Amino acid sequence: MKPDRDTAREGKGCRACPFCDAAIEPVYPFCQECGRKLNFCNVCGKPIPPTRRVCDDCEA
Repeated sequence: MKPDRDTAREGKGCRACPFCDAAIEPVYPFCQECGRKLNFCNVCGKPIPPTRRVCDDCEA
């Protein structure tokens, strides 16, 4: 049985791209899979699409 994608991602300290759901690392300002620019929340560190101004998770 394959591990859940989110569980595997959390174990590596990675997050998910909000555009293509690929695993991303916050050290890069873009998704390595689809190439889209990413912004990261200053409070929780999760990726925020450039079109959004508020984090979906913590609403900061």
